[in-house]
Amino acid sequence: MKKIIALVAAAAFVLSLAGMASAAHQGRANLSTSGYLQVGVGFGENTNFQKEDGDEFVADQRLRQYFDYVASENLSATVGYEFNSVWGDSDAQVGADATGQLSLKRAMMEFTWPGTEAEMRGGIQYIALPSVAMGASPVLAGDMAGVTLSTPMGEMADLTVGWTRGYENTTDNASPGMDSFFAALPINMDGMSMAPFAMYTVIGQNTNGTALTTDATDYRSGFVTPNGQLSLGNDNANAYWLGSNFEMTSMDPIGVKASFIYGSLNTDQEVNERAGWYADLSVDYKMEAMTPEFFAFYSSGEDDDASDGSEVMPYVFNDGLTSQGPSMMIGDMTSLGITSTGANLLQSNPVGLWSAGMSLKHIQLMDKLSATLTGAYYQGTSDDGVNNAAIALTEEDSAWDLTASSSYQLYDSLTAIVEAGYAKKDMDNNTDDEPATRFAAGLNYSF
Repeated sequence: MKKIIALVAAAAFVLSLAGMASAAHQGRANLSTSGYLQVGVGFGENTNFQKEDGDEFVADQRLRQYFDYVASENLSATVGYEFNSVWGDSDAQVGADATGQLSLKRAMMEFTWPGTEAEMRGGIQYIALPSVAMGASPVLAGDMAGVTLSTPMGEMADLTVGWTRGYENTTDNASPGMDSFFAALPINMDGMSMAPFAMYTVIGQNTNGTALTTDATDYRSGFVTPNGQLSLGNDNANAYWLGSNFEMTSMDPIGVKASFIYGSLNTDQEVNERAGWYADLSVDYKMEAMTPEFFAFYSSGEDDDASDGSEVMPYVFNDGLTSQGPSMMIGDMTSLGITSTGANLLQSNPVGLWSAGMSLKHIQLMDKLSATLTGAYYQGTSDDGVNNAAIALTEEDSAWDLTASSSYQLYDSLTAIVEAGYAKKDMDNNTDDEPATRFAAGLNYSF
């Protein structure tokens, strides 16, 4: 009898655990995942535009994965991570198990406010001002922590407002760090759309300006003035941006995109202020076998008087996404740009430059095989002799690049990628004039 009672008790315990597991499973029944795994090798020569003793070779990989927890159509959460690994890294055990490779891409909740159509997001998410013709906004675009709220404004417009914290001041009795507040109003009309926006950023007076601008190629170097640093003085600094993008689809198969942005950084010292503008344009023509596109952008540059600050448009953060891809020069706009021989040979953001180019996109070479070919010319918009480390070219300097990218669909979710590029700078000081070349190949598995 005792054995029977023990067996019944054990069975009841197991059934209770099963019930608990079932209930727990039901709580996350709508769990899904997506992402990609990419493996590639890259070869480069003279990628700093100076004669090098040997070629560069890198083999690496990237894993990016997102988990979506969907409770209902009104409530969900997303967690995502990214794992980058350079094969043979000196910090790794035989090229694996290295530290500092993992980064958090998403950690956010999303829900619809009860009784309304307003959608709110809170946490680490992708936050961006309206895109420009060349890609993502050069002022603010990337994964960052913040809160956003979007709601319909009639049949043709949606309003998005948000706040993101870019820098936290942790010193005693510190003023605010760096906070940005923005609003955008995308408007969709028949054959045309536009998205005017405004953003205001406050930088606390005790914020470590060096921490925001330690590296001239850093994506947050958008507050650097000709003196090479951000000195806040005795008061908070503030910045604002106004702008809009435009798109016309009424002339299909011809498409037109354009944008304009003005930005200003104000401090209590004129020498550390910064104000400038950015404009771009792209026109494409959709054909059956390819899409030719002309593109151009112009951004204001420095003058020869550093005492009144900078004439280059400030920016907060851009993850290297403002460029006509594939590109070796601006940003990180190649499929295999994770290799150290990859993108960003000129600078991370398109400020202090003008450029014009042509791209042949979506060239259908054969079934499952497509390619893109892009060529562009670049020249600085700053006076000759200006010393701003964040800007690569002056009016007397120029550069150009030619980049090709092709992809072959091995399976529905597996793509083989090959990229090649050639870039050249023509500097007034006769330095950095060696041509840079790059070749990369890899595989991308999307799931």
